[in-house]
Amino acid sequence: MPTTRNAQAGQPNSGQVTAAEASGGIYADMCSQRTDETLPGTAKPGRLILALEYVTNWGHDILDGTALGEELSKKIEKFLDENGAQLQFIRRPGREGQQRAANPTRQLYISWAEGYGDDPTPILESLQVSGPEALLELDLSAPGAAGGQRIDGPLLLVCTHGKRDKCCAVFGRPVAEELTAEYGQLVWESSHTKGHRFAPSMILLPSNYSYGQLGTAGARSMLEHAKQGELWLEGCRGRGLWDPIGQAAELAVAEKMAGEGYPVKLASMRVSKSENTEATNPDADSATEVRVVTIAPEAGTDANPEAAVEVGSESSPEKEITVRLHSRPGGTSVPSCGKKPKQTVTWVAEF
Repeated sequence: MPTTRNAQAGQPNSGQVTAAEASGGIYADMCSQRTDETLPGTAKPGRLILALEYVTNWGHDILDGTALGEELSKKIEKFLDENGAQLQFIRRPGREGQQRAANPTRQLYISWAEGYGDDPTPILESLQVSGPEALLELDLSAPGAAGGQRIDGPLLLVCTHGKRDKCCAVFGRPVAEELTAEYGQLVWESSHTKGHRFAPSMILLPSNYSYGQLGTAGARSMLEHAKQGELWLEGCRGRGLWDPIGQAAELAVAEKMAGEGYPVKLASMRVSKSENTEATNPDADSATEVRVVTIAPEAGTDANPEAAVEVGSESSPEKEITVRLHSRPGGTSVPSCGKKPKQTVTWVAEF
């Protein structure tokens, strides 16, 4: 049912619109219906993510002064820069989100996407704070320093930031509401997650994978796999720890492993680019070499027992794969509703 925040919210079914609907009416100029850009390499970057419950007006940008005022916004922006962190506003979908405005405290999640120290396992913490001013007092020197309680993921943030782009309200909000009915506190509405042209757009914490173009059914499958520690590849845009080339490389390796029947675990890969790039031939574009180190498939898996034993032995717990990424003209992208389309670049993987 439409809410008072956006009269169009809830109209599309599970975030999907038919071709006939997209060709006219309120959907005609929506960027997510006119974009055919490839998804890999488009994830929102971030290593330390703060997700703060803020139930009222978010403005076009959450720190543009509309929500918090200019003075507090500038202080928080400085705090985030100093700590290498990024901020998302979150709220409960529907009526619940509006009712929580009377609560004396606000929910805060802290996501350490790259883990901490020598342990690369992503960490998710939960705590209650008095409001946005409390962010300035957080100790982000290490997990636990701010007093948060470590919790098990996953946590899904679904972009519903209609002031930023109407696609996110129209297509994101129905998905957030439907998923919340099934998963409760695992799902929150979120401010801009980058990529409203892929609405419904989402971020999966604490591992920080971005997703796009997933309706309720696809997002449900992604969450179910995430609860088992598995990476769902449909709609995956990449992991925010890496730059666009690294994101594309990780997903190419993950697709290769999945195609060979191996399970792909969340946050199981490390990505690094070679310092040397070279042209495959004088008339071709340059290729960037990317090294992807992944946890090797377990020995004796049903998918490919012989190969699994070879790379999954005790002497070889990890497997390094070199990928050559070639840039190619991609599809067209409409950056935001009402904007003109532009040509994009896609990355083609060669093993």
